[in-house]
This record gives sequence, C-alpha cells and structure tokens, in this order.
Amino acid sequence: MGSSTLDIDRSAFGIASTAVNMPPTAIESGSAEPMSDPLSIARPLKRALRGFMSLLGGEIEATSPESQQLFFEKLAVTEKSSDGHGFNRFQRMLRRVRNLHDYSPVRTPKSPLGTFGGRPIIGESTPINGGIYLGVTPQEAIVVDDKHGGLERLYKELVVRLSEVSLDRALEEKEILPEVAALVAKHLKFNERAVTAACEREGVQADEKVAIDMFLYEGVGAARHQVLTAAYLIERLKVRNLLQGCVSIESTSTHLMGGDERLTYTSPRGYLFIFDPLKQQNR
Repeated sequence: MGSSTLDIDRSAFGIASTAVNMPPTAIESGSAEPMSDPLSIARPLKRALRGFMSLLGGEIEATSPESQQLFFEKLAVTEKSSDGHGFNRFQRMLRRVRNLHDYSPVRTPKSPLGTFGGRPIIGESTPINGGIYLGVTPQEAIVVDDKHGGLERLYKELVVRLSEVSLDRALEEKEILPEVAALVAKHLKFNERAVTAACEREGVQADEKVAIDMFLYEGVGAARHQVLTAAYLIERLKVRNLLQGCVSIESTSTHLMGGDERLTYTSPRGYLFIFDPLKQQNR
C-alpha cells in the first residue's frame, strides 16, 4: 500500500481537524503505536472523493413510524431466554487470536479482553470508540474510531435528525433507538457479498486493521458493521445523557461463522431493545 496510498485533506471537505492533524483513512497500518496509528486511504483518488462527496451531500431520508419500529424489538427483560445452544463469540475469538503477534493478553479495566494492534478489543459490554473488533473466523479487524471522520459525520446527521423529530420536547428511548438503527441501515446497506468484494478489492488480509469508515464510504456492511456503528452512536448519545441504558453486543452466537451479531440495549425501566440485522433481512 506504500506508494499507492493517497492522503486526503479533510479540510477541503468541511471535516473539522482533530487535535492531532491526521488525514482520514480506510485501512490502518498494523505497525502503528497504540492509539496513534497513521491514517491512509488505499484506493483510487476518484473513488475516495466520490465517497466523501456522497456522504457529505446526502440528505436525511424520512422514515415512517411503522417502518422505524421494525429496526428495534422491544421486549420485557423477563421475556429474554437462553436455550443453551450456540457458543460465546468472544471466548472463541480469543482462542483463535491468542497466538497472533498483534494480540496482547494484558488486561486492564479499559481493555478487559486484552489488546490487538495496540487497541482495546471490543467485547460484549466494553467501550466501542477507539476499540477493535475481531471475528470468530479470520476477517477484517474493524477499528471503530471517530477521529477518522466518517463516524463523526454520521453522529452529526443523527443529532440533526433527532432535533427535527423532537421539536420542543424530550425524546423517549423508543423514539431515539429506531432513528439510530434506521440511520445505520441507510448508510450501511446489508450486503455480505459486497463487503467481501470490497475487502478483496482493497487487498485487506485476515485480521488486518480496517477503519469502519471504509465500509461507510462503500455504503455496505454485514451484521458486525451495523451493530458496531449503532453501538457507537448509542455510546455518544449516552455521553450527552440522551440515553441512560446499557448497551451490549450479544455474546451468544448460533451462526457457524459467528456472523449473527445482535445489539441489545437495556433500558433503566427494565426493557430490552434488540437490533438484529440478520432478522431484518428476513422480514
């Protein structure tokens, strides 16, 4: 990727610079120091510019309340059941990567599953922003970090949308969460084949660090990309005290490849809101 890497001036597209002046990226270098990886886009310049302009120029689509409700299922906590089938995706993932040179088993309160490539591994209830998500089977190692630009832009779009919906009143969880999921589904169309094709085209190797921004630029994602992005947005809303519940990536998987990620939000009032990308595809 060395000689073909193209840097993008984010100021030219109206994206505010962070304290550390770095260009945005799609694929991260695995040799970077912890939390300071250099950022680059390994793709033709025209495609990169087209992706930026598409994202920055996109309009917020109105979605009916009926279709919005399909994005999250609301269940009483007592209705959640476990039939004992499946496996723990995070335990199986750790067994798979424990011998990889990028993995460090050193655990801290901020990285209870250890680190990979200098970043905290994302687990069931760990912080999302700044972390890295690894698969049960070898796949791209997804970096979730809003310093790359794409997630920050998505969050701002969500804030605008919520302000349009709320007018002069405070929104409830049942109104906010469907907006989150609808925005994610809009920018990350569920298409596993397109995800595979994008990774192959960009030469992404198994367990190579890739910013989730790459998939936002492509406009496609699988369950893992949708769930991680929704979790990031909820995490940001919690910082603003717009949500007070607990969010987690469901640890139990019944999928052979572990590709059935679901997001669970537990409200302070004792309800579960479940975002299940695979189930959405079967509606």
